[in-house]
Amino acid sequence: MTTTSKDLPEVAKIEERGGWNFTIALHVEFQSEQYALVSAFDQAKLKFPAGLMEIWNGRLSREVKVNKTVKESAFVTQLSNLDKERDKVLTSIFAIVRGQKLSPKKPTAEAATRLARVLKPYSNTQRASLDEESANIRALKEDVSTRTDDIATLGLTDSFTELFALNESFVALRLQRQVESPREDLPNSRVVRAETSEAYDVVCCYIEAAFLHAANEEDRAAIGALIKDLNKVTAAYKTTYNKKVGQRNRGAAKSDGDQSEE
Repeated sequence: MTTTSKDLPEVAKIEERGGWNFTIALHVEFQSEQYALVSAFDQAKLKFPAGLMEIWNGRLSREVKVNKTVKESAFVTQLSNLDKERDKVLTSIFAIVRGQKLSPKKPTAEAATRLARVLKPYSNTQRASLDEESANIRALKEDVSTRTDDIATLGLTDSFTELFALNESFVALRLQRQVESPREDLPNSRVVRAETSEAYDVVCCYIEAAFLHAANEEDRAAIGALIKDLNKVTAAYKTTYNKKVGQRNRGAAKSDGDQSEE
C-alpha cells in the first residue's frame, strides 16, 4: 500500500506481484491464496474485463497440474531408490547363505542349508515386477519367522530386519503415490509459473486502477483493504522463501567449509 503527501491524491500499489523466484510448489500456494482473496471480493467494484478471472484460474490450474507431475517425479525417484536398496539387501542375504553352506563349522553349514531351502522359492524376487517383489518379500517374512535361530546363527538378523523395513517403506510410498497423469501436454514449470504470474500482474493492474477510479470512498476503502491483504500474503511468502534460501545457503557454506578442512 502506498500513500502520498496530503496535497496529492492517494494511490495504492500491490507489491512484488510475480513471485518469480519461488519454487513451483510455493508459487502455486502463493497464487492460490491471492486468487481466493480476489475471487471473494465484489467483482463489480474491480471492473475486470469479461474472462480475466477465468484466464487466471485456468493458468493456475495448469500450474497445479505441472506441480503434481513434479511431485510424481520425486515419488518415482524415491520408489526407485527403495527398490534398489531392498534388491541389494536381498542379494546380500542370498550370497551369505550360499557361502555359509560351505562353512567348516557344522552348525553354521546346517543353519545355512535349512535357510537356503526356505529362500529357494524367492531366488528370482529381484527380477520380479515391483508389486510382485513386494508380495514376495512379505511372504518371505512369514516363511522365515520360524527360522530366527538359523538367521541369528548366520548373523543375518539385522539384514532381514532391514529388508522388511525397506519393503514396508516401499509399499507405503507406493500407496501414497496417487497422482493422476495429466491428459494433455503441459509446459515446464518455469513457463507455466510465468504464465500464471502474467495473469496475476494484469489482475493487479486492474485492482490498482479500480482503487484510483472507485465510485465512492466506501468502495475505495474496501479496495484498499483488499490491496493490504494481498500485500500481507506476499510478505508472508517472501519471508518463507527467504528462509528457505538462507537455509540452503548455510548448507552450501557448511559443505564448502567441510571440504576445505579435508
